[in-house]
Amino acid sequence: MDSKFLLKLQTLHSRTENAPEGISIDDIPSSEELLEYSNVMVIPSGLTKETLNHLTRLGSHVADCVDRDYPEESIETFIKLTNDMKPSVIVAGSRGTGLVRAFFKKIKGTTVTRVVLFGPVHLRVFFEACPTTLNVLIVHGKHDTNERINTVRGLVQEFRATLVETNQAHGLNMEYDSLHKLIKY
Repeated sequence: MDSKFLLKLQTLHSRTENAPEGISIDDIPSSEELLEYSNVMVIPSGLTKETLNHLTRLGSHVADCVDRDYPEESIETFIKLTNDMKPSVIVAGSRGTGLVRAFFKKIKGTTVTRVVLFGPVHLRVFFEACPTTLNVLIVHGKHDTNERINTVRGLVQEFRATLVETNQAHGLNMEYDSLHKLIKY
C-alpha cells in the first residue's frame, strides 16, 4: 500500500473531529439493580448544592474536607479519607477532576473501580494518570467551551472511556433520575 496514502489515512482517523459521538442519557437503560450509595464518594468542587444534597440523602459520602476552589491542594486529606472509606465509585464535577487525577498519580492500589466526571477539563492528563483498568464515564455538554466536545470525543475514544453527551454547556443540570442512571451505568 502507498505509504503516503496510509499516513493520510492514519492522520485523518486520529483527528478529534472524526471521533464518534457519545451516547445520550436517554439511551442508558434504567436498571433495577440497587446501588449501594455508601460506596460512592462525591467531590463537591464543581457540583451544584442541590446535587450534593440529593446524593447525601441517598447515603453518598461527600468529601467535605476538599477545598472547593483548589481541590488539588487537599490531596493528602483526600487520600486519607479514601483509605478510611474505601469507595468503589468517585463522582466529581469539573474542578474535582484535578483532585481525582492527583489521587491516581499518588496511590498504587485502590478500591475505586469507577469514576463519573461531569464536565471535566484537562482530560488528557487525567487519563494518563489513571489505571487502565479504571471504568471512566464522562458526562459532557455539547456546548461546553471549557473543554470542546470534539476534544473530549477524541480523548474518550483514545483512552476507551464512555461518553454521555448532553445538549448543554459547562453547567450541567441533571434530573435526579438521570443522575442515578449515570452513576449506576
